[in-house]
Amino acid sequence: MDSYSVTTPDHYVLGNFRIRSKGLKPGAPAVFLQHGLFSCSDTWIVNDEKVAPAYQLARAGYDVYLGNNRGNFYSNKNTELDPITDNEEFHNYSFDKYGDYDLTS
Repeated sequence: MDSYSVTTPDHYVLGNFRIRSKGLKPGAPAVFLQHGLFSCSDTWIVNDEKVAPAYQLARAGYDVYLGNNRGNFYSNKNTELDPITDNEEFHNYSFDKYGDYDLTS
């Protein structure tokens, strides 16, 4: 699994992952899996590799990407704010920011 950092226009640094199967062919279709509210990308890999959805898709030949919203374990950074010392400002975002910034970056 590869990891990537993506910075949103409002400076949150999101940790994302990519699963490539060993036999991934150039031009393979991509699939992006996004977790639900109060979760993280672990949702897609938490089970045994045989049944976890992300691994099933990778074995089926898809180029699998796993996203993470701001504020969770993998996306707890900002290029201008510290989540500890600037806690109130760092966490001052609403649900619509997930769609406006996190998913479009």
